[in-house]
Amino acid sequence: MLQRSRGLRSWTGSLLRLQSANGGRRRATGISQRSVWFFRVAVDNQKLALNPAAGIQRLREDNQVERYLAPDEEKKLMKVVEERFAEYVPVLQLAIHTGVRTSELLRAQVGDYDPSTNKIRVRQKKVRNSSLFRYVPMTPIAVAAYENLAAGKKTGDPLCSKLNGDALQDTRYWFAPCAKEAGLVNLTWKSATRPTAASRRVSRGVPLAAVSGFLGHGSIQMTMRYQHLMPENNDRAVEALMSFYN
Repeated sequence: MLQRSRGLRSWTGSLLRLQSANGGRRRATGISQRSVWFFRVAVDNQKLALNPAAGIQRLREDNQVERYLAPDEEKKLMKVVEERFAEYVPVLQLAIHTGVRTSELLRAQVGDYDPSTNKIRVRQKKVRNSSLFRYVPMTPIAVAAYENLAAGKKTGDPLCSKLNGDALQDTRYWFAPCAKEAGLVNLTWKSATRPTAASRRVSRGVPLAAVSGFLGHGSIQMTMRYQHLMPENNDRAVEALMSFYN
């Protein structure tokens, strides 16, 4: 028992040092991001049977969009990633072109993409009382990224992996230095991927309800933050009122 306890402490210390080196930070919630990440990885590595943070209610987060990736910024970012971490280019492409959560992306498996429907199956856990999966349409760039990541792997293998074959468990350690080198201010992995996908869909006329479904939002109110990006909304509002005076 003593040996097992020492082994667990050693594993815990190594994990926390790794997470700190990768830019661990607190979230404005009832439990820290480090704790959430730690317990999830502990369960995945069979160090814990259950996640003790699973039943803890978190404080409401500020989900207002402040930043997303502009097309010219995407080109700069991709150029740096290609130079420094070429193996992760398809990971970033798939994230931008699907808008899935980081945890969902890292849970993706080979075989999740169905060419007959041109949709990828997303394993979702965040939204309570939702189905286990949702399905997101794939752009040609997303399909190419998926095929790149799936090459040489068998069905059921982790889609996103490191060069040594281990499942990818974080993105910040390679994304943050690339964003900094590209000169992109206040750009995080989250703002570069999920809000970018959402804003681009809405700005090209995809209905908010559909975007909400693709993102896996718990309610459409969460998606309403993108409403101002809907094309011609202002002109249509003015025309609608003025039509009564013609």
